[in-house]
Amino acid sequence: MASYFCRRIFQQPNAFQIAYYKNEYPDDDMLFIEETLFLTYSGHFFLLLSGGPMTKHAVLEDHHITGSTKVQTISKSQAQDWLNEHDL
Repeated sequence: MASYFCRRIFQQPNAFQIAYYKNEYPDDDMLFIEETLFLTYSGHFFLLLSGGPMTKHAVLEDHHITGSTKVQTISKSQAQDWLNEHDL
């Protein structure tokens, strides 16, 4: 999977998975959240974020709220904060 963000291409095969978080809800639940922290070979951190329509990852599409999957670049300190927030 390739994602384009801030004119950079992030591909999961070109990055190391550092940590993975999934809440207790099943994949088809509206409260489902899945987040994965990656580190690229060039030293950049990014999160692959997925969530249902009743989560912080929800988006508005065509006048209704839906779940989404997105890539978010973060700093090293933000990566550490994310790890601490999820007790990883």
